[in-house]
Amino acid sequence: FFASPPNMAYFSPQLPFGHFGAFGAPLTSYTVPSPYAAPTPTISSYTVPPVYAAPFASYTMAPPTYLAPSTFMAAPTTFGLSPATYVGANWGAPVTAKVGVLFDFDGTLGDTETPAMEVAYWELAPFIHNVPAEKLEDEKVSFIQNNAGRAFEHMIENLDEARAKDGLPGVEEARQSDVNEAALRVINEARARFGLPGVQEASGSYPSLLVQQKEETVTALGKCAQPNPGVIDMLKELKSLGVPFNIATTSGKPRVPVCVDACEMREFFPTDDHIHSGESDFTPSRFKPDPDVYLKAAAAERLPPQWCIAVEDSASGVGSAANAKIGLIVGYVGASHIPVEKKQSHAEMLMQGTKAKDGRGAEIVISDMMDLPSIVKAFQVATANGTKITFPSDLQGSIYLPPSK
Repeated sequence: FFASPPNMAYFSPQLPFGHFGAFGAPLTSYTVPSPYAAPTPTISSYTVPPVYAAPFASYTMAPPTYLAPSTFMAAPTTFGLSPATYVGANWGAPVTAKVGVLFDFDGTLGDTETPAMEVAYWELAPFIHNVPAEKLEDEKVSFIQNNAGRAFEHMIENLDEARAKDGLPGVEEARQSDVNEAALRVINEARARFGLPGVQEASGSYPSLLVQQKEETVTALGKCAQPNPGVIDMLKELKSLGVPFNIATTSGKPRVPVCVDACEMREFFPTDDHIHSGESDFTPSRFKPDPDVYLKAAAAERLPPQWCIAVEDSASGVGSAANAKIGLIVGYVGASHIPVEKKQSHAEMLMQGTKAKDGRGAEIVISDMMDLPSIVKAFQVATANGTKITFPSDLQGSIYLPPSK
């Protein structure tokens, strides 16, 4: 009966559990004054008194299907129902739960993984001692595939270990004196494509390679970041459905906000409060697969993690969502950093759960973002009923399910 005044619940003994208004707890009962009380099946419609009528003045009653929507804002146990927050439920239609969607950004919402990884690669290339200059472009492809979703700090650590095995100093020490001179021409040409200065000029401008990487990535992505295919239309649909969503990323600020602007996504993430960063929002930083950024993102929507969906393109991201006990993990393989011939193997990797403490992987992997709203609706129903999700059978893109599914 979406009517004034607020904090008022409407009760008719003919409606299951009572029919409660969408205006918040605590709920009390209200008996509609005669002659409006207890409509019989023979009555096709009745008019609510004007003071209660906004925004609708009449409701067609066609028992036993009750058409007026209801929202349960108090603890669901009050009504003897499964533990979920119920929104927009029509008697005669499936009851759905309020759930939220938590998105990774790089490689998921934004097709930024490839340019970001290229910038990182060309920053590390001067110190990759065992790859000749003419092979650097070829090596870049496997570097991007192997490091997508990982923090740059971890890439430096791996390179330091490889150099140490050959008796070479670490990257920061080598940065001052031990640059792969033969490769500089190739590296500088690649950096110029992103509007970045040459290696030697850049090294004198930043106190460390880590600082250089963060600032240069922001510069590059501000020019070339694009949304992944279907992302804008998918976000519009989630918004129209009233599904809350935000960003849960390892990447720092201002990098992700700059990308949100470049991708023209500000209507969906109007302030940086909708962007949660493992790097920037914690001291010390908490990178995926640590669960912290997902726990923070879920709390921001005032939802328990098990009522949320995580959407991820990397093993570390899936691990983070699993470690946070997110209710459903959806993998994504539609970004440009995953070539067509690698989508199957990448999807299998996301479902393996190698970075999760309990070995949990993605429950489904999609290639088309426009399939996500249908999955969200199925999760709403499953969460409301306390049942296992049944994935829709009419999804548009290629999907991948674990063998047990």
